[in-house]
Amino acid sequence: MKPIAINPLIISAISGIGILCCGCQEKSEEKTDDTSVEEAAATEISNNLDLEVVISVFGESENLEDFENKLNEPERQISNLDLNEDGEVDYLRVVESAMDDTHLVNVQAVIGEDQYQDVASFDVERDEQGQTQVQVVGDPYVYGPDYVIRPTFARAPLVLAWFWGSSYRSWSSPYRWGHYPSNYRPWRSCSHTDYRKRVTHHRNTKHVYHYGSSKRSKNSVTLYSKSKRSDYASRHPSKSFAKRNKGVENRYKLDQKRGKTKVKVADKKRPVANQKLPAQPPKPTGKPSKPATKPSQPNTRPTQPATKPSKPSTRPTQPATKPSKPSTRPTQPAAKPSKPSTRPTQPATKPSKPAAKPTSKPSKPASKPAAKPSGKSGSKPAKQPTSKSKDKK
Repeated sequence: MKPIAINPLIISAISGIGILCCGCQEKSEEKTDDTSVEEAAATEISNNLDLEVVISVFGESENLEDFENKLNEPERQISNLDLNEDGEVDYLRVVESAMDDTHLVNVQAVIGEDQYQDVASFDVERDEQGQTQVQVVGDPYVYGPDYVIRPTFARAPLVLAWFWGSSYRSWSSPYRWGHYPSNYRPWRSCSHTDYRKRVTHHRNTKHVYHYGSSKRSKNSVTLYSKSKRSDYASRHPSKSFAKRNKGVENRYKLDQKRGKTKVKVADKKRPVANQKLPAQPPKPTGKPSKPATKPSQPNTRPTQPATKPSKPSTRPTQPATKPSKPSTRPTQPAAKPSKPSTRPTQPATKPSKPAAKPTSKPSKPASKPAAKPSGKSGSKPAKQPTSKSKDKK
């Protein structure tokens, strides 16, 4: 049999189709990974209330009543919890109990008639040195076990001074299902992405949030056992954090895991960028493109100082004009002596005015000034004979 000649164009076309199929398969795998992460974030209850934001609101409050009001302000929309799934964000009430120097502040979601679910609790305690310690414990059903934040406030909050001040009054929210403050207006729940954008600016970045294990005192444990409410958890045990996130301890570990998955997705795209820009020496070629624009900014910055020295170059010209002003001032005293030189001329003109009024009188003063400058001997004898000759005639 004769060998069949295969057109090389057909071979290249078939290989190209294979490459396209592989690329499409990789892109579909990346999309499924992204969509799975988004779906998990949408169903995760702990995504709907950021405890760091709640701590920031606590640091801005004057007392616990003010703290509850700020948590439920429609303008802020701190929470996105909708446990009863009625389409509206649940009202958060604040309930406090105290024993000696320990105050326990529970934040509970109102989900129905006499139905409440713990979300987080604040342990506020004063030690023997008089220092106030605060730790925030997320409810295990919502955030997983041992999810604890110990904040270091940039400034001592007023609410901490209120606990030990003379104006302290124990606070237990009087509001319940169907009975809310007059200024409260429920808002609709939104997606996790929109919620993050909405509350990011409410998080105080000057505070420090330390994550660790729970270290509750005996008084705190006793108070928590008496005030705990878990009505939603008892009715929906399958929605606990452990069931929602198998193999993950708590919310803190979940955030770490999500951070690692995002890095892996980014690593898949980096080799493609390296193929596009092989000439550049930096490790990731996608990132060096940004610093490539940054050096252009410093190139413009040196031009600004170049203009700044030009300003002092113009300033020396101003003092050059200033000496010109004193040069004109000496000319003014030169003009002042000229004034007394003109004043003697003014009395010479004043006699001319009376000469204009009577025609006969000006002749007399005209002869007198003429006699004074010419001299006493020559002028006077010349005038006397002329007057006598007129009388004789």
